[in-house]
Amino acid sequence: MRKFTKDQVICNLDFLDEFKDQLQPLLYKLKGRKNSDLLFLDRKVVLNLLKLSDSAVDVTNELWFHVSSFSFGAPHTIERLDEDEMIYLKEVYQMFFPNVSLAAIPEFYDKYASVECAGEQYGSQFSRLNRSSYVLAKWTDRYDGNVSLNSSDSRPGRVLYFIKLNVTIGERVFTFCFARVDWFQYHPQRFYCGTSSASPEIWCANVFDCFGASSFLPIQRISGKFLPGYDKLADENVLYVVALNKKHCL
Repeated sequence: MRKFTKDQVICNLDFLDEFKDQLQPLLYKLKGRKNSDLLFLDRKVVLNLLKLSDSAVDVTNELWFHVSSFSFGAPHTIERLDEDEMIYLKEVYQMFFPNVSLAAIPEFYDKYASVECAGEQYGSQFSRLNRSSYVLAKWTDRYDGNVSLNSSDSRPGRVLYFIKLNVTIGERVFTFCFARVDWFQYHPQRFYCGTSSASPEIWCANVFDCFGASSFLPIQRISGKFLPGYDKLADENVLYVVALNKKHCL
């Protein structure tokens, strides 16, 4: 608790622009960060990134393939995509580049355990930060594993790991980062506890939608994290989803 309180105070400190270069690295050292991992983002950049997680997906926004605002956490490995993963990733890329070919997608990708942006960290089942691997996002369709670009329903999912890879379109190379997500299935008693934002939602426990294009979630589309709780409802094991507030440093 002392460490948590200290980090919150440090994160919320604000400096005049002429002192940031000198003082910000010292504060990050107090938080145990390496200088090579520091990312100094202004409020405008963070706010523009936050806008990508809500409303309809604007495929013309170039922030989808600008990942320089994110830092990536170890462990880091190089992995190879299988045939199904290539096909589903192509479906996602075609939303941004309709004429992309399968040959433009590389077979190998960088696999990371966590990502961080402006003080908000997302973990995965691939890391010790698995408690931070439960995310909410408006991305997937209701049942079939497809992407819904106009989805207004925030869906809970579990991040397995993070993928960073490039796609070549013409003479340009675009870098994307995706969270590989398993989406929890809907439960008929979803709003059993109420419909207010403070009420927990009920979802199927450890039952996930089928693997599909929506399993690859752009990290910019993550709207937040949730606290998972497992309990019984009418003798059935269910998942209680409690949304957590974001803690971006603005």
